Amino acid sequence: MTDIITTITAMQNEINNLKTTQKVISQRKYSYWSTKMFPKYQLLAEYFDISYTELYKNLYREMQNLYPDIDLNQLKEDLLLRKQTGNMLYFRCH
Repeated sequence: MTDIITTITAMQNEINNLKTTQKVISQRKYSYWSTKMFPKYQLLAEYFDISYTELYKNLYREMQNLYPDIDLNQLKEDLLLRKQTGNMLYFRCH
């Protein structure tokens, strides 16, 4: 009988730990990609001694120069639509 009570208590503790872990995961403010990329953007901004706004503008211009055939504004709209609809397979054909 005590083995059953011990097992049930251990299971309840494990469930509570999982609930706590789930709360921490769901409370993450930034995506995995953002968490990985921010230190790189920070280094670039410090190296060039510019603001983040200026850095992002420069990166956007550079992307336009590297990929002139891709409409970055349309790509942004498509990504926003994918996020809103939850459809991860959606991309508009051009």
